[in-house]
Order: sequence, then structure tokens, then C-alpha cells
Amino acid sequence: RMRRLRALNAIDRAITSRYELPQTLDVVLEQVMNELNIDAAVILLLDETGGFLTPASSRGFYSEGMKGGRLKLGEGYGGQVALQRRPLFIPDLNGAERTLHQTLIDDEKFVSYGGVPLMAEGGIQGVLSVFGRTPLSFEGEWVAFLEALALQAAIAIDNSRLMEKTQEQARQLQQMGDTLPDGVFLLDTHKRVILANPLANSYLCKLAGETVDDRVTNLGGHPVEAFLDPVSNGQPWHEVALPEEERIFEVASRTVEDNGRLEGWVFVLRDVTEERERQQYMLSLIHI
Repeated sequence: RMRRLRALNAIDRAITSRYELPQTLDVVLEQVMNELNIDAAVILLLDETGGFLTPASSRGFYSEGMKGGRLKLGEGYGGQVALQRRPLFIPDLNGAERTLHQTLIDDEKFVSYGGVPLMAEGGIQGVLSVFGRTPLSFEGEWVAFLEALALQAAIAIDNSRLMEKTQEQARQLQQMGDTLPDGVFLLDTHKRVILANPLANSYLCKLAGETVDDRVTNLGGHPVEAFLDPVSNGQPWHEVALPEEERIFEVASRTVEDNGRLEGWVFVLRDVTEERERQQYMLSLIHI
């Protein structure tokens, strides 16, 4: 039991480290092979369409038969596990019905099969399949440990896919921000800049001498708190002049909330110097 606890801890460390998903799945299979005395194992991942299982990591196979192929839901033993979302244990493959990959099973001389679904957040992520070239006894503690390993693998897969989605959303958000004609940046509740488009970075350097990851205490010599509310006439824009730079900026902010809880503020910065110069020029013409 202590060995198996150490095995689960090893997977936990892989999940919380900066390992890429393939490395983490390799750690899972290493613990499966070492602690359960099996001969081969494979982790099959369900694709985004939810229709196919593809091998992501495997160990103990003599041939390359598990690499590059894929299963439809319901096909083969792994496909049945994924479709039914429950474990499948076959102690004696000789007496079982022949499967889609029977040639592989025969060539590898497997006599036992076990498969458990990889479930996380109520959804199926894939299947962990194990094989034995000698009979495997699927006893309670053995099965419980296999399912614990499968849960760890499912968490790793779910975390990885969530991270990929988050990174893609962040990339899209950054692309949108880069094309905006104004500077836009996000402050957390500690007044630290956690996101800014390039124009905002440029303006922040002028107005506060700060950039991403820095804490903003003032803008143009005025406390940042002064910009968190609309100006007295209800307009959202505050004006900030930088005489030494001969620039004039407008600043607006809005709170970011989650279920009524303050998460930070989004700021918009505009350089209105040229606009004000045009206005002054037009006024001079009128007076003439």
C-alpha cells in the first residue's frame, strides 16, 4: 500500500509540474507497469469529435500495432469501455469473443485484458487498457488501484485540455487587443497589470512608468483610485495631461466582476493630443 501511495504521489507530482501531457501519461504507465505486474498498457484518448480513440502513450508492446491506429466508440475492447463508460475485465481472452485487434492480441500472446474509462468532470477523456501475457487476477484491491491510476490520468488529460483552451483563448484575446486603436489593460484587485495590449504598454510607460506585472499606483501623477469612477458629469473619460511629454490622454475604467465579487478593472487609454490640437486650430479659425 505504501508503494502504491508513492506511485499515486509520483503521478500527482507529474500533474502539478510543468510536464507536457505525453510525459505525464508516460509516468502513469510506468506506475501501472511497476505496481500491477502487467506486461503491456496503453492510454487511448478520445478526440474532440468524441468519435475516435487514438493511442497517446503505450508500453510493453513488441510490435508497433498500437501506434498510429484508432478505434471507433464500441470497436474492440477499448472502444466498448469508452462507449459503455464502465470497466471491462477479461481474465481469459481465449474464451472471449474475437475482437477487432485479434491479430495484435495473438501476435503479442496476450491472455488477459483489463480496461477502465478515464472520467473527469463527468465526461470521458479516454481509456486505460492493460494486457497480460500470463493470467491476471482482477481482485478488489488490484482493480481499485487501477481505477485510482485511471482517475489520475483523467485529471492530467482534463487539465491539459483546459490549459490548451485557456491558452488559445488568451492568444485570441491578445490578437484582438493588438488590433484595437486604444490602449487596453487589466488590473487585478492589487492594482497589478496582468494583461495589456502593446499600445497600453507604451502609454503606461509614459503615464506611470510601469508595464505588465507591475503595480500601478498613479496615472500621470494622479492616484489610480481617482480613475475608478466616472467624472462628476457622468462621462466615463478622465483627462490626464503630461506637460513634459506635450501629450494629453483620456482614461476610462470599468469594474470586472464574477458573481458580484470584484476581480479587477479594465482600463482604456486614448492619446487625444492630435485631436485636441485640431480642436484648438478649428477654434482659432472661428475666432478669426
